[in-house]
Amino acid sequence: MPTPQFFNMLFRVAFTGAIIIGRAVIAAFSEAAAEGAKHGKSGGSILSALSGRSQSAMTTQEAMLILNVEKGKPQEEIIRTYRKLFKANDPLTGGSFYLQSKVYRARQQLERDGVIKREPKPSTTSSQS
Repeated sequence: MPTPQFFNMLFRVAFTGAIIIGRAVIAAFSEAAAEGAKHGKSGGSILSALSGRSQSAMTTQEAMLILNVEKGKPQEEIIRTYRKLFKANDPLTGGSFYLQSKVYRARQQLERDGVIKREPKPSTTSSQS
């Protein structure tokens, strides 16, 4: 049967370890915040500073993987795939809002990179008599 001294020692080791880990985490976050401030990031983007890129950043390659299209595919095929995936992940029909937003962000990235052209927004003019 373990003695009370054993539990006391075990507690001290665990407590000391927690203090060391806590200090390391605080130091890492402080360093990340300082690095983020150096690059003009706000204090609220510590996770972005830790990862080295903004959380919303997506590469063209990632966007193409999300939309399951290959480089060089016609724009019409990319848009058709986008619409299919967007509709399939509609939360109103049991889909995932997270996945739908990833599909949407992938399309935005491809538009930014000039892989596909932005579709004109439908006209909302109405005739009034």
